Amino acid sequence: MIIEIRLNIKMRKLKVKGFEKVSEEERRRKHGKKAGLFAVGCFLTFLLVLIIGLVTAKGRTCLGKYSLEMGVCA
Repeated sequence: MIIEIRLNIKMRKLKVKGFEKVSEEERRRKHGKKAGLFAVGCFLTFLLVLIIGLVTAKGRTCLGKYSLEMGVCA
C-alpha cells in the first residue's frame, strides 16, 4: 500500500493523466450516483427476498391444548 501511495505521488508530479487530484465536489458527482443506485438496488433486493420469504413460509401452529400467543405456544 505504501508503494502504491508513493507511485501515485510520483505520477502526480509527472502530471500523468488520471492521477491528478480531484476536488470533493467532482468526486461526489462522479461516484455519488453509482453509490446511490447500488444502495437502492440492495434495498430492493432485500425487500424482494423478504416478500418471497413471507409468501412461501408456512404459518405457525401449536399442537394439543396450546395456543399461539405473541409467537410462542403457551
